[in-house]
Amino acid sequence: MGLDFEASASIQDRVVEKDPRLEGKKVLLYVGTMVRVRKIDFLIRVLALVSKQIDNVVLVLVGDAPKADMELLYREVEAAGVKDKVIFTGFIAMEKAWDYIRQADVCLSPFRPIFVLNSTSPTKVIEYLAFGRPVVANDHPEQSLMLNESGGGYAVPYTENDFARAVVALLKDPARAAEM
Repeated sequence: MGLDFEASASIQDRVVEKDPRLEGKKVLLYVGTMVRVRKIDFLIRVLALVSKQIDNVVLVLVGDAPKADMELLYREVEAAGVKDKVIFTGFIAMEKAWDYIRQADVCLSPFRPIFVLNSTSPTKVIEYLAFGRPVVANDHPEQSLMLNESGGGYAVPYTENDFARAVVALLKDPARAAEM
């Protein structure tokens, strides 16, 4: 677990392989596993709230999980009424994931608050920050420390409404998002 800064620095100098589906969109991004225990359906419900205020928003979910876990996410997308606003990439090479990070307006790091996970270090926040992207994460000890000290995003309570409010604030204030 970690980020190869040398490799990521060389990626930052190359041309981004752009996904045409993102053109003209406000892009929310999550990179990581989609396994059921991660509760990524949380982000789908956040998207539904955000899309009530931001018309051209999409959520890109980079990662994969066993078929049964992915089917749960597909059903959640249908139930939330955001099928046209979610892009599943499946498993892709890290360099391609970095291209998606570079195209994102806001990167997301929900880390379900359970005691056993309080001592872990979510790598995705470091990756997002290394590419200069603003982050919305929950107030997990490591995430809060990284975001508060870097000024690179918001650490909010782990609720759909709090995540949505922070995302909307960044999307409506691109100057602030760029600062982060």
